Amino acid sequence: MNHKNKELGIGMATVTGQGLKFADLWYSSKMLMKNQHFEDAQKNGEWKIPVLFLKKNPDILIVVNFDFVDLAYIIDKRTSINEQVLEAYYEAIRNLRTQLKLAKQMLR
Repeated sequence: MNHKNKELGIGMATVTGQGLKFADLWYSSKMLMKNQHFEDAQKNGEWKIPVLFLKKNPDILIVVNFDFVDLAYIIDKRTSINEQVLEAYYEAIRNLRTQLKLAKQMLR
């Protein structure tokens, strides 16, 4: 058991308007997106959230929140994200949400 504990780390990531930032890497999570945490951070400011990570694999984080536990996947290994690419990413997500809402309304 002690060996496994050395492979798992705990840290604090920052929820931003651009995504989840941890150790100069950027991540995204289904639950953070679903709960509009990135939009909230854009409007109201950033905050910290606890995460677990495998020390040998920085591509996945385990996001720990009072409401949920979710996996966050790396979206860009660079320390800076092109703002146009990022805006296109969020615009695509907003469009998908709008289409989903319209489809649900049509099924009613």
